[in-house]
Amino acid sequence: MRCSVNFRLRMCRRRFEAGLPPPAWLEVQPTPNEPLPPHVHRGEASAIVLAKHLKADPLLIDDQDARACAESEGLRTTGLPGVLCDAAELGLLDIEIVFARLQETSFRAPSSLYDRPV
Repeated sequence: MRCSVNFRLRMCRRRFEAGLPPPAWLEVQPTPNEPLPPHVHRGEASAIVLAKHLKADPLLIDDQDARACAESEGLRTTGLPGVLCDAAELGLLDIEIVFARLQETSFRAPSSLYDRPV
C-alpha cells in the first residue's frame, strides 16, 4: 500500500481546513437526528447511529466500549487489526511489518494481538 489510510485522512483534514471539498472517493454523511448511545464518546456514538442508518456491515471501530455498544445494537464490528489482517490475506501488505510499525504509534491494543500467529 503506497498511501496509508492515516495519510489520506490527514490530507482530507487539510483540505477541509483549507475550505476545499473532500476528495471524490470520500462521501461525507451527516449523522441522523437520532438519540446517541449513552456512555460512549460522541464521535463513536455518531458512528454507531450512522452505521445503523446506512446498514453498514461491518462498522470499523476500535474503542472497546463503543464496540460493545455497537454490537448490543446489532451491528457487526471490526477494528483496524481486522482490516489489516484482511489486507494481508489479500496480499496487500506484510502483516508482521505493519504490526511492528503499529506498535510504534499511539494505537492501543493488547500485547496478545501482536503475539498471536497470523
